[in-house]
Amino acid sequence: EYGLSEGQQDWFWNYSLDPDDPLMRELLAGRPAVSVPDPDNHWLLKDVTPVPGSLPILALPLNAKGKFLGAMLVDYVGAPERFIERWMNILTGIANQTAIAIENTQLYRQEAERERLKREMEVAREIQASFMPEHCPYLPGWDLCAYWQAAYQVGGDFYDFFSLPNNRLGLVIADVADKGVPAALFMALSRTLIRVTAHDGRSPAKALQRANELIMSDADSDLFVTVFYAILDPQDGTLTYASGGHNPPLLVRRHGQVEQLRARGTVLGIVETIELEEKQVTMEPGDVLALYTDGITDAINADEEEFSLARLTEIIQRTRTQNPTEIIAAITDELKAFVGDMPQFDDFTLVVLKRNEQ
Repeated sequence: EYGLSEGQQDWFWNYSLDPDDPLMRELLAGRPAVSVPDPDNHWLLKDVTPVPGSLPILALPLNAKGKFLGAMLVDYVGAPERFIERWMNILTGIANQTAIAIENTQLYRQEAERERLKREMEVAREIQASFMPEHCPYLPGWDLCAYWQAAYQVGGDFYDFFSLPNNRLGLVIADVADKGVPAALFMALSRTLIRVTAHDGRSPAKALQRANELIMSDADSDLFVTVFYAILDPQDGTLTYASGGHNPPLLVRRHGQVEQLRARGTVLGIVETIELEEKQVTMEPGDVLALYTDGITDAINADEEEFSLARLTEIIQRTRTQNPTEIIAAITDELKAFVGDMPQFDDFTLVVLKRNEQ
């Protein structure tokens, strides 16, 4: 803007060249400079408004690392022939330095934007992590442990524990059918609504049915969530449960027999009215219950082999005499060894409950 009047500066800061302008096309074609001796009539400037009160124009491209960033326009009245080469070298040098400065400014802004987004995602992850139980509840005669790791900074998996009337405990594991921020938002909604519908101690099937009704009335999206909800009575070991299309948890008995806790049901968030089957099982001393999401069983290695339900089952059977913390550590260690350097493409969530032996 040097050498421009106040009126010319206003024009300068508000003007932009279109890539389809003839002058720009000439520069984009690779010309090192374009001279326009008559800015009022020359065809190159038919779509370009010259600087008010300027002399004829010389245009030079602004290139940085092979990328065309724009054009530098300078007043041009011609120079004595013996000085033209030196003058053009000076102008080309100025154009090159200007292009580098523009590119550096763009890179700085891009980096600042990346840092802002990174910080926002870190805050989002902190908020989402705050939705998870701060610690696993203490139950005399029982041991409980959980593990959660999102594939991205935020995710759609969640687990939850909450106290219910008559000293019972609610256990939830769920998986939103998406990744990243959309899944995290839907996860927060789903978790809140399940808690609201379950707090009075109503049966798992009725709680999930009511939660589905609220999700359908509040959520205007294509997302849905699979849920397994169980109520544990720690006194007699009964576990009453219902499933909204979630992976059947594994109940590994003291002597190694395995039962899958299956119950017919529909995922939450697709249809307004769902029917859910409710079942009950009794956990005996030494029994281990493992709730998981499909990010565990569907994890793949470099050979595109799945970690699989069979491998998960075998690890739990092998470690069933250990406590839940050690069982989860064994699972996650073998999972990490299995996938190796393959990127995590889905969230990992595990909840392990064990009834201690007398």
